[in-house]
Amino acid sequence: MGTVEALKTGFSLLWKSGWKSLPKGRVNPETLRYVPKMNMSAPVDEFVRTTSKGAGETKKVITDLDRVLFKQYVFQKKFDLKITAEEISNLLSIEGEQYYQKAFEFLVKKMKISKNVEPNMIFSASNTDASMAYRFFDNVIAVNTNNLSKLDKISFLVILRHELQHWNQCMQMFRHETKGKEFAEFWTKLTNWNNESLTKYIKNAPDELEQILGTEHATKIMNLKKLMEAGKTAEYEKDLTEFTEILQKEHLQAYQKWRDTIIKELGVLKADTKEAKRAEKMMRETMDENGYYLADGKINLGKYYGDCRENESLTAQSALTYKILELMGYKQCPIQDAKSQIKSGQFDALYEQVGKEIGNKYKTENNEFDIKKLISYLYD
Repeated sequence: MGTVEALKTGFSLLWKSGWKSLPKGRVNPETLRYVPKMNMSAPVDEFVRTTSKGAGETKKVITDLDRVLFKQYVFQKKFDLKITAEEISNLLSIEGEQYYQKAFEFLVKKMKISKNVEPNMIFSASNTDASMAYRFFDNVIAVNTNNLSKLDKISFLVILRHELQHWNQCMQMFRHETKGKEFAEFWTKLTNWNNESLTKYIKNAPDELEQILGTEHATKIMNLKKLMEAGKTAEYEKDLTEFTEILQKEHLQAYQKWRDTIIKELGVLKADTKEAKRAEKMMRETMDENGYYLADGKINLGKYYGDCRENESLTAQSALTYKILELMGYKQCPIQDAKSQIKSGQFDALYEQVGKEIGNKYKTENNEFDIKKLISYLYD
């Protein structure tokens, strides 16, 4: 199976499509972005292909495509939040800005996230295409106010579910029995102070510094600022290095304390478990990635869809999307739908883009694309 054909098989349930067939007035087709075309309905009889075997007999043939689609279908079922029609109706009846907070509280409760580890939700402008983003380093879901007006209520809710799955992934990584400490150290190094970043901060130190940092750190920074302005370079560099080291140690301690809090709330993830192995994959992606955002703020879809973290979050988003639609009376077989998308060819260009980005990662010894490796990576 060639790379593009294999990708059509493996990713067919992850492409936004077919929204014009939805009941009007229930979902805004222009704002449900990156939502897989899949629901929680059971596969219909056509899931297996039936061919004639002989007089009065039939033989059921399960193709590679069937196996892949069923693997994705089963994987999605683990993200069902058991939402009722009454619950979703009550939530969607809330108007105005109050809805955003109620939607957040609703999902936090459904996911059974405790107060001691739940993320904060903030609203701020961003120049990226993303409507929201989970920030691993400070446990915050940042809602992009530049795109907020484009989201209807269901769109906001399901995208928020996507970001909360990223939160869950972060918790899994910190909880890892043997790798969690390494993950904490990685974030410390990535987000920590250095002489350059601290000098930049000192130059623009705000007047209310004492309220932000506390008396001891504020006094040290203001003293450093005086040395800088007086041109006492040697003394400034010496004191700056000493203070940077103090901040770096405090930063590491803060992350280790955060990990201790997570473990106390959620427990240790034993290294020999399936969940821990999956967390390790996500750690490698987090620690090795160059990112999938382009210079103009758009997303490189090739890298995006080959990412285990994003694939899982898309699946969680999809599960909620189609659970809501199912409660509204809209049902569709995911297997049939995926097959129709593949046959239509409407996403061939997108498959090509994905293939160029991740095709080389899943090759056999004969240099052929191995769909089994890809599916195992994303779903096991």
